[in-house]
Amino acid sequence: GKILNVMKLDFRNKKQLERFRQNAEIEDIIKALGVGIGDQCDIDKCRYGKVIFAADADIDGRAICMLLLGVFYKLFRPLIAAGRVYQCVSPLYEIHYKEDGKFKSQYAIDNPQRDAILKELKKKKITKYKIDYCKGLGECNADVFHDCVLNPKNRRLIRITMKDAERANDILNLAIGEGSADERKKWMLEHNQVIDDLNLY
Repeated sequence: GKILNVMKLDFRNKKQLERFRQNAEIEDIIKALGVGIGDQCDIDKCRYGKVIFAADADIDGRAICMLLLGVFYKLFRPLIAAGRVYQCVSPLYEIHYKEDGKFKSQYAIDNPQRDAILKELKKKKITKYKIDYCKGLGECNADVFHDCVLNPKNRRLIRITMKDAERANDILNLAIGEGSADERKKWMLEHNQVIDDLNLY
C-alpha cells in the first residue's frame, strides 16, 4: 500500500495521531525500528545500524522516497540527525557482456553512466552486449536486487542529512502540506524546466 503524507500530523491531536498509526505501512515501520516516535524517539533502541530507502528510479519511486523522508523527518528525526538514514540509488539499466570468457554485468543509474560504460566496453573492443531496462526493484531477480541494494561493494547509497530533510520538508509542505495554491503556482512557474525534464505530463 501507499504510505501516508504525515506533513499535517499534529502530535497533540490524539485522534489524528491514532488515524495515522492505523496506516499499516507507518505502523510496520514504527514496530520494525522499535525506537518510538516524535519526542519519544530513542535511537539507542534502534534494531538496525542503517535505514535504507529503496525505491524505483522513476518518478513514482522519487515520490515514495519523498513521502518516506517526510515520515522520518516527522516521526524519527534523531535517526536522520545521527546520519543513519540513506537512500539507495537504484539503477535504470543493466548491461550484460562477455569478457575473457566470463559473463559480466554492470549497472547504470542514468543515461550518462550507461554511455560511459559502453564507451569503456568499446575501448576493450567488446562489441556484443545486451542492455536491459530495469523496470523496478520489485521486478528484479534476487541476484540483481542483492547487487544493487544489499551488497556493500556494489550498491550506491546517499546519506540523508538534516539539511536534505529540512529542504524536503519545505517542498513537501508546499506540494502536499499547508502550502497555498498561489505558492504552488509560483513555484511551478519558476521551476517549469525542472517539471518538463521530469516528464510529469
